Formats: sequence, structure tokens, C-alpha cells
Amino acid sequence: MNMKSKIVAIPTQVKMERRYDIDALRVLATLLLIIFHTGMVFNPVDRWHIQNLTLSPFVGILLGFINQWHMPLFFLLAGASTFLALEARSSGQYIGERVKRLFFPLLIGVLVVIPPQLYIERIATWVPTRLSPINFSGSFWEFYPQAFKCCYSEGNLSYHHLWFVAYLFVYSLILLPLLQVLRRPSGRAFMQRLADFLTRGVNIFWPAALIAWVEVSMRWRFPYWQDLIHDWANNVHYPLVFVLGFILMSDGRFKQAAFRNRHLGLIVGLLASVARIYIPGGTSGYVMDMTLRGVAEWSLLIALLGYATLYLNRRSKLLRHTSEIAYPFYIWHQTVIVIIAFFIVRQPAGIGIKFLAISFASLLVTWLLCEAIKLTNITRVMFGLKARKPKSASQPIAKSGQQPQTSTLTKAGAHQQ
Repeated sequence: MNMKSKIVAIPTQVKMERRYDIDALRVLATLLLIIFHTGMVFNPVDRWHIQNLTLSPFVGILLGFINQWHMPLFFLLAGASTFLALEARSSGQYIGERVKRLFFPLLIGVLVVIPPQLYIERIATWVPTRLSPINFSGSFWEFYPQAFKCCYSEGNLSYHHLWFVAYLFVYSLILLPLLQVLRRPSGRAFMQRLADFLTRGVNIFWPAALIAWVEVSMRWRFPYWQDLIHDWANNVHYPLVFVLGFILMSDGRFKQAAFRNRHLGLIVGLLASVARIYIPGGTSGYVMDMTLRGVAEWSLLIALLGYATLYLNRRSKLLRHTSEIAYPFYIWHQTVIVIIAFFIVRQPAGIGIKFLAISFASLLVTWLLCEAIKLTNITRVMFGLKARKPKSASQPIAKSGQQPQTSTLTKAGAHQQ
């Protein structure tokens, strides 16, 4: 009888445990998008939809560092939260939720959110570094029917920064059979044996070898371009990180291992990132660069998980509020940045002043949009939030220990970025 109680208690404990550090990391990663995509306006390494005439090498280095681990962090958190989601849902329920909270907002995004970005790029004829320098003269409403002419960058139809939502939706469906196998007794036994090995000493860093192998073997053939069907380096890389996130959530010892190795992860990640700057060209240089990329990425992810366990694993009203609006914030932020940057980059000011103006204005406007989206059930559903029940049918006010709602970016989870 006691043994039976223990067996039942294990999945119950997993379902009820709240990882506030996971929620907080997702919120911070979403806010970092403001800095990243504002930086793209001044990045000399990559062309973008709208750019300043004067670019900054320092910004290029900073974005290169962030790009190593930023989107992998989103996929890692997505996999971790998917473990918890599947503990409380059947496969059919999970698929239905993914359609409702990923595919439908993606469709709305392509119809509503992306066209203004396309329009700004088309009328910014004075920007020589536009990613797709096709000119247009006329109003937005005159342009709108052309926004669905396939396909960007030769045409217009695109999901732009919403590639993450599209990828996450596809990965969630394709990986579901594997994840359900891992949830079976044999799969849980496998993950436990994996935890036995990876949580000893510094073994938690071994997955870096898998990531490095993917980068070395595939990145030369499939450089960054998020069109999904030709993006095979990312189509192996990101699902790998997603599954690793799922596995990390399966055993509490992974959390402890990340905490113990947080300092080492930070040091190794920073050293590998700096070393990449000085890698020479050629085949040997490419192999070394991609290897260091894998090491830097995974080491920094472990560091982030470890420090989040120490500093961010606590509930708060601010976390509850920001966690709810993180998904619509992700959906809208880049469109807001592109529109605001269109006006600011033409002003007679230095890069620093323009960067601050674009980032702060974009943060404020995007936040106000998210607050407006929360007001009606129609807009909530359009942008991936749960509809609010009428007050008469609502649940009692949550007690102090009750967990907040998990946002879409964490649950199933949000270019180059």
C-alpha cells in the first residue's frame, strides 16, 4: 500500500510543481527581443528590414553573442514546459491547444502584424541595406493586397519574426510521438538513467557535443534562413534543444546540476564566445567556430538555468502579469520596432541616442498594445491568450499559494531572430 502511494505521488508532484524560474527566464528572454531587434537597426553584420545609415561594429558583436543562446533558450524552455503540459493533457488535448494557441495566432500575425513591417521596408527606399530592397510608392491600404504576393524576399508573403511560432507548432506535432514514448515507464527509466550520468560532476555539459556536431556537420550547407522547408540545420538543432529541455524537466537532479555548475557554465560560455571572434577562416576555422558555438550555447544555457534557480524561482504579482502578456508581446514587438525605427533613424542624432529612443519607445508601445489585447476575449484569443470566463462563472480568487497561468511561449514553448 505504501509502495502504491509512492508510485502515484511521483507524477502528481511533477504536475503540481511550479517552476517560477522557467517563467521568469521566458519573460526576460522576451524582453531581450527589444534590445536584439533594436540592435538589428544598427547591425553591420546582417541586413535587416530597416537600418540606420551609420552602423556599429560593437552592436554586431553584441548581437552575435546574444544570438548564440537566445533562441535556443526559447526552445529549451518550450521543451521543459511541454513536459509539464503533457502530464495534465492527452495527446488530443495537447494538439488542440497547439492549434488554438500557436497556429491561429500565427495566421492572425501573417494577416495583421506582418504587413506593416513589409510596408515600411518597401517605402524606405533610402535604406541601402534593406533585407529585401523592393520599392513601393503609395498608402498602406494600397500596399496591403500585395502583402500576400509570394514569397519574401523576392515577394512579400512572410511570417518574419513569427518563424518561431511556426517552427514551434511544427516541432510540437512532429515530436509528440517521441515525447509520449519518453513518458512511458520505459522512457522514464531511460531518462532516469540519463540523469544518473549527466548529473554527476560536470557531465551536464556533454550535450554541448551533440549541438556542436549538428553545427559542424550541417551549418555550412544550411545557413540561417527561417523558411522551414530548407532550414535543416535549425530543423535538427532546435528540436534537439527542445527535447533536451523536456528531459531536463523530468528529474529534479538536473536542476541541482545546473545550479552547481552555473559559475563554470558562465566562464566557459564567455570564453568560448570571445574565442569565436578570433577564429581564422578556412575549413579548420569553420570546424573550430561551430564547435565553440555549441560549447558556448549549452554552457550559457546551463548558467542561465543555474542562476535562475538561485535568483528567479519565486512567485510575484509582476511575474504573473508579465508572464501572461509575454506571448502577445513577442508577436507585436518587431512590428513596433520597425515602425518606430523608420522615423527615428532619419533624425540627426548619434547611434546611442537613437538606440535608446527606439528601444524605450518600442517597449512602451508594445506593452500598451498587450494591455489593450487583454481587454476583450476576441483579441485575447486572436493573440494566443485564454479567454476570460464571465465573472459569474469564474473560479474563486486564487489563494496565496496557487500557481499562475502558464503562457503559450513557455507551455509549448518566443532572424536569425
